[in-house]
Parts: sequence; C-alpha cells; structure tokens
Amino acid sequence: MIAPDPGFEFPRVTALEFLAPAFAAAASVVILARFASPLGLLDEGGGAGLHRAPSGRRLVLVGGLALGIGLALAAWLASSPSAQLSSALSAPWPGVAMFTALAIGLADDTARSGLSARSKSALQMLPALAFALGNDTPLAWLPALAFAAALAAQNLANTFDNADGVLLATAAAALAPARPVWSAILLAVLVFNLRWRGPARVLLGDSGSHLIALMLCCEPRAWGAFVVPALDLVRVALVRRSQARAWWLGDRTHLAHRLEARGLRPLAVALTLVLAGLPAILAVACFEGALARTLGIAASAIAFLLAVRATPAVDGHGAPIKETRSDSPLASADRAR
Repeated sequence: MIAPDPGFEFPRVTALEFLAPAFAAAASVVILARFASPLGLLDEGGGAGLHRAPSGRRLVLVGGLALGIGLALAAWLASSPSAQLSSALSAPWPGVAMFTALAIGLADDTARSGLSARSKSALQMLPALAFALGNDTPLAWLPALAFAAALAAQNLANTFDNADGVLLATAAAALAPARPVWSAILLAVLVFNLRWRGPARVLLGDSGSHLIALMLCCEPRAWGAFVVPALDLVRVALVRRSQARAWWLGDRTHLAHRLEARGLRPLAVALTLVLAGLPAILAVACFEGALARTLGIAASAIAFLLAVRATPAVDGHGAPIKETRSDSPLASADRAR
C-alpha cells in the first residue's frame, strides 16, 4: 500500500527563524561579492577539465560562504529557549561536518589552480569522518557506511554543480518538507546563482557544493536529491572512459550540457533537471514504505533516461558531436565511441 508517512509533519517555525537566515545569506552574497578579489574567490572561466566555458565576466565563488553565514544564524536562532524549530547544527558533530566541508571547499576555491584530486579526496575524509562519528540518521548504526555515504555525497553534489542553479534548486526542493529554514537559505542564494542573462555572476564553488552535500546527508528525508546526480555521474564516467579520459576530470558532457546543446535556455535546463529528480525527492521525503520510494526513484530514473535519449551526444566542450570539427581530438574520441 502506498500512503503518506503518518509520522511526517511540516515543522513549525516562526517568521524570524524562517526569514532572518535567508536574508542574511542574500545580504552576504552582495557584500562578499564586493570583496571577492582580495578573498581570492574569483573564477575567470575555463579551468582544468573544461568544466566551465571561457567567460569574459568576473565570476565570484561566494555562494558557499553565504550559505554558511545563513546556516550559522539559523543555528543560533534555533538555540534560543523560545525557538520552535530545532537545528541539526545545535548538535556538535553535524555542525563540525558541515563547516569542515565548507572550509575544505574554500581551500580549493582559493587555491590558484585548485587542489589536486588526491589532496581533495584526502581532505574530504575529514567531514565524512565527523558525519560518521555523530550523525543520528539511519546510517548511525554502521559508521563505516555513514563515512562512505558522506564521502560519496560530497562528490555527487560537486558533480551536479555543472549548470547554474541546478544544485541549489534540487537541494532546496529536497530540504523544503523537513528543513524549511535550510531550504529558504538555499533559495536566497539561488536567486544570484541562476543564469538570467549569460553566465551567472555568483557561483557556489566547491565550498558551496560540499556544504550542500553535508546538509543533505544530515536530513534523511532529503536523500532523494542524490538520485539524478548519481545517474548522471555514472553515465558521464562511462563516457569519459570510452573516450580514454580520466573519469574524474570535469568537462561539459553532463546531461545539463546535452540539454543546452538541444537548445534549452539555462533556466529551462535547471527546471528540467529539478523536475526529473522530483519524483524521487517527494517519495523519499513524504511517503513511507519501500514500494512508494522505489516507484519514486524509478520514475526519476526513467525521466533521466528519457532526457538523455532526447538530447544529442556532446564532446568535452559541450558541442554536439555532429557539429564538431573533424580535427578535434575530443570529437575523434566521441566518434570512436
């Protein structure tokens, strides 16, 4: 039988607890963007792995810091005796995990050429360990599994931050039922991360994607958000291997880039990916029982596969293969596939 989870109810929250952290996050974006250069949080486009196309705009990696400020205020308000809403950050270890992930992401964002893959993987173990030590999710009974899940989550979230607005919108939708304050903070930063005209000016950076990963990890009802990123990562890894490239090196072969190649505008790309993940998000967040959740996950998987089938294959630059120059090494690899 498929029925809503009888134990689920929307948290009660005061207007101050709901609005103040979101406002703080939005204000932080505006203020931090003015100091992005001395903070070392500028992205000039391009970069290793062709993750972003060359850009003439100054892009600022302040989204993660703004999220952290909003979360810190939310935790402080939740610690008040009159607060109606508890926060996962009020317990020590989830907070340690989240802000350690934020700090490691900032180290990567501010490094001139970024951290090496080996260094980043090693540092990602620190927030994963903090999560394994003190989480109260269903993974708590097996710390090794909790550690592996938190480690994987950081890479999934980082991988899904491949189109402006997608990661923030997906996480906001997943966290809205159980963590409305967190969802509001994400939405406040999303306004600046969406691509209204050309590339978004405000990016999450690794600090933002890693922090969001731990936010999702700390709320079991939000775990449906990982379904579409996981499917996309598996598909992209297989494509890269077939092209004799390192599977972990970023490029523009994700589903988001295929949707762009199909002619969708950036906002439509973000909306498409969020809608594809919505069945899994809702099933995990609001329903009980394995059947309901399996059906939701299956529906998101089908939506993902249909989107892949309806879009053209692209090379590492995000260009449709049929339009790629014949002398391009990436094009040759794609044709060989």
